[in-house]
Amino acid sequence: MTALWGLLAGITSPRIAIAIAALLILTTPFLLPRHDHTPQRERDLARRHVTHRNSPLTPGGRMRGVPTVPA
Repeated sequence: MTALWGLLAGITSPRIAIAIAALLILTTPFLLPRHDHTPQRERDLARRHVTHRNSPLTPGGRMRGVPTVPA
């Protein structure tokens, strides 16, 4: 591939070869498959888990990082 790109740069110019390479690199995300094989129920559970894990409240309802004062 490097030799082919060197040949392209020799035929055209290095700038044109780099521009073509950049355009090809920018188009690669469109070639990736877009299938989501995760069932809807598992996605919902994962979302709830992430939301709960990032919540500032502990499961007991207290704020994380705040010391409790005995009554």
